[in-house]
Amino acid sequence: MIVKVNCVCGKVFEKDISPEIVKNARGGVASVFATHEDHAVIIYIDEKFKVRGVEPVAIDPKDKELLMQGSIPLYYRVVPSKAKFPPMIKELGLISPEEARVLEEIDGKKNLIQLSKALGMSIERTREIVIELHKKKLIKIETLPV
Repeated sequence: MIVKVNCVCGKVFEKDISPEIVKNARGGVASVFATHEDHAVIIYIDEKFKVRGVEPVAIDPKDKELLMQGSIPLYYRVVPSKAKFPPMIKELGLISPEEARVLEEIDGKKNLIQLSKALGMSIERTREIVIELHKKKLIKIETLPV
């Protein structure tokens, strides 16, 4: 569900919020991490998807640099796309063997750190492959509720 957020910087942006996050929220209000331009916020959303509040979040300078590069923060969850793909996607040359290995490990529960550890791959390389899979619309990137 798309919600409009009046950011702490004074601008308005849209955020796609998973209904599951709101449904599973304790006390009827979900806390959702979001990035906006060069900063981050926590958005408080009720069960009717009404934004109840927004507050700034401090970002580590290393993460802020990645944010400015349009990269994926380490704590974002990597989720398989719901689209159906041919079983021979690797054999058809649509993805590399390395991308196939990462895609097979994605279960919707791991973030980039957990994924890289499971694969025995550097975080940087895992991030690069995840970005490529995301560009190919094979996976989604989601924030985790705070």
